[in-house]
Amino acid sequence: MKVLLYIFLIFIGSTACNSGHQLKSEEGNFSVNFPGKPTENKHRIPTKDGNELEIFVYAYQSPDSTVEYFLSYNNIPNFVSADPDSILQGAKMGPAQLMRTSIMEEKKLEINGYPGLYFKGLGLDVAMIYYIYVVKDRMYQLAILNKEPREPTAAEIKNFMGSFKLLEKP
Repeated sequence: MKVLLYIFLIFIGSTACNSGHQLKSEEGNFSVNFPGKPTENKHRIPTKDGNELEIFVYAYQSPDSTVEYFLSYNNIPNFVSADPDSILQGAKMGPAQLMRTSIMEEKKLEINGYPGLYFKGLGLDVAMIYYIYVVKDRMYQLAILNKEPREPTAAEIKNFMGSFKLLEKP
């Protein structure tokens, strides 16, 4: 009986350690729950108008390295079309082509009245779920990539993407 209790306590302790990590960014104006503590990177990419685009990226990889969770945000450059639907469709093509996936499903989303896009892609070595939002002059992208490839579960999608919130109305 003591052995079972000991195993149960170890299980509860390890589950609590992996219960997730809430990321809150005042600068990015969002909060989201990752399954664990994400890494943070900032990339600067030269733009055609001679400026730089700063992209903030947060990523978490599952312990078995089969599932990756990403959130990125960046301000939309002035030379990009102001039409949110065009921005969303253009942003969709990058990851779909990069991951060599076919778009299996797509639908419009909304967050606080701002437009978004959901799409599901499937390739030979990856399945992905992707959310993109255009909030005024900022774009947010969330993705779950599964390298098995198996589609992310409803619980994985809800726990990560469903937790994404804007901190205040922009």
